[in-house]
Amino acid sequence: MCGRFCQIFSEMKFPFLYNNFAKIQSSDNYNITPGHLVPVLLLSRKSQEIECHKLQWGLVPHWASDESIALQLMNARSETIDKKPSFKEAFIKRRCLIPITGFYEWDTKTKQPYYITSTYTPPVFLAGIWDRWKSPDNRIILSFTIITKAALNNIEHIHHRMPVVISHKHVKKWLSSSTPVHELKELFTDEHNPNLTPKAISQYVNDPQNNDKQCLEDKKEEAFSLVG
Repeated sequence: MCGRFCQIFSEMKFPFLYNNFAKIQSSDNYNITPGHLVPVLLLSRKSQEIECHKLQWGLVPHWASDESIALQLMNARSETIDKKPSFKEAFIKRRCLIPITGFYEWDTKTKQPYYITSTYTPPVFLAGIWDRWKSPDNRIILSFTIITKAALNNIEHIHHRMPVVISHKHVKKWLSSSTPVHELKELFTDEHNPNLTPKAISQYVNDPQNNDKQCLEDKKEEAFSLVG
């Protein structure tokens, strides 16, 4: 799964320009949790140019009766994304990319947090889908979910799931509405995986209120005193 990540814009080097990015990007965010408004990349249907917009993390499908469903839809499984009613239409018509510096995962047994980065030069692009929901009182919520897959061998000991990463060369292919579904799903396969490197970090990141560079600090070894 993917439940936390960070966007350190000061470390990102974009391979091409995105409309509105300089205007919409927020300050560095070291501890993004579901419910946050996050800068994501979409492809404009009119201009076919890549644009940056702030969307809420946690998908609210356009047909949902209320917005509380977002808490259940922060991730979507790649294996069933083209079949599940919550995701199928958005996967075909409304895909997005979430630019990140790295993501966090917790060992399912020890609860040790890890910071996981890619060999790609930041930003790393996570595959996502998005939707537009209108409330009974005419509020508009644009929201997204992150697509996940089975974890790579070198990080599966931490957690059995990981976010799908899209390489820089496949950005347009992922976002384009003309890309066939079978080609999109090919991007989920192992041959398109970047090298991911996990680093054990301190428990500081566990608190979602903590949002600074200390979230990335290495795990401190416990000190033991010998009593003679």
